Formats: sequence, C-alpha cells, structure tokens
Amino acid sequence: MIQKQEYDFKPIREFGKLTAFRNLRLFSDELQLTVDCVPPETHEVLTIDEDEASILSDLIDHTTKEITESNKTLRLYFAPIVALTVHEEFVEHPFIEYQDCVAQQNDWFPLLKAKNSAWTASIAEHDLPPGDTIDHFRIFSMTTYIDVLAELVSGEWVKNQPPTGIPK
Repeated sequence: MIQKQEYDFKPIREFGKLTAFRNLRLFSDELQLTVDCVPPETHEVLTIDEDEASILSDLIDHTTKEITESNKTLRLYFAPIVALTVHEEFVEHPFIEYQDCVAQQNDWFPLLKAKNSAWTASIAEHDLPPGDTIDHFRIFSMTTYIDVLAELVSGEWVKNQPPTGIPK
C-alpha cells in the first residue's frame, strides 16, 4: 500500500509578489538546472463587432483576455540537482497528500519551499553532494508544476529569452 506524505510548503518571497507563472522552461547541463518562471500578461481582444451586436449580445462583454508571456522572467539557478520531477496538468502525485500547499492566507503563491520534506529526508546520505544544502522546492505554472531537490543558488528577473549559460 502506498502511503501519501504530507508536506508543509512555505512561499519564497525574496523575489517579490508573484502571481501564477504562465510557463516554466527548464535548462540543464547535468548537474545544474536553470528554471525560467515566466509570468503572464493579459491583453483585451475585441471578439464581436459592436455594430453587429444583437440585443442579447449587448449584455455580454465583447472582449476576451488573451494570455501571453511577459517580457520578463524570473530565472532561478539550482545546483547541484539531486532529483527533479515534472507533473503535467496537476495529476495527483501518488506519494503526496495535497493540503492547500499553494493558497496560503488568501495569497496564491507559485514558488514554494518544503519545510521538513519527507522526500528530502528519504535521500540516502551517500547520494547527497558533500557539504551542500539540499532543499525541496515546488514551482507552479498555469498547467504544470515541478518538484526539485537541490540548492537554490540564486535568482534574478531578466529579459524573457533563453539563457546563454548557467553561472558557476
């Protein structure tokens, strides 16, 4: 029988107030990982010609909001990587019991760090890099999320374009 684990996730606020990320892009060179957390931008788009609107359609908003990528991204650098999982479309993970890990105090936060992670504790000491601090991070986008066991080396807001390299 599979026993689910409960996790106590806390928001990482050092990069400012964050909203749901539109996309997550991952780049790796085997031992290091760069994650681009791309926020969304919304733009109103006219969907019905006002001159052709009927009486019923006058009651409906004639615009929709197109969601596109922002021109900036939060670039996070992780090293060394002990483990990484990518979960698509919020399919329930067999080992994790979800306890409102995103919504905390009416504040939706897409960048989290697990406190006392059972996953981190399950890694054998001989599999951990010597002298490094390994933590469990969870990052959400609008459609997927990732779990990373690593050290968060740094993060910065940059122009939304693929990275040219991972800092040492």
